[in-house]
Amino acid sequence: MKEIIATLGVETGASRTAIKKWRQRGEVPPKYWFPMLKAAAGRGLPLGEGDFVFGKPRKAAKRRKVAA
Repeated sequence: MKEIIATLGVETGASRTAIKKWRQRGEVPPKYWFPMLKAAAGRGLPLGEGDFVFGKPRKAAKRRKVAA
């Protein structure tokens, strides 16, 4: 996760705990996207929708063999 996301998250009212959860989940909840984009534009920072999703994609669940 980019540090600017964490900084803008705090500025837009997200708690430190919420930001920690964003890191664990690998994405910023959509309700924060618009306020963060607006704050970034005010600072002249390039920020796009792709910056709100980060981390590794989740692994697919292992399939169990079914006895025939």
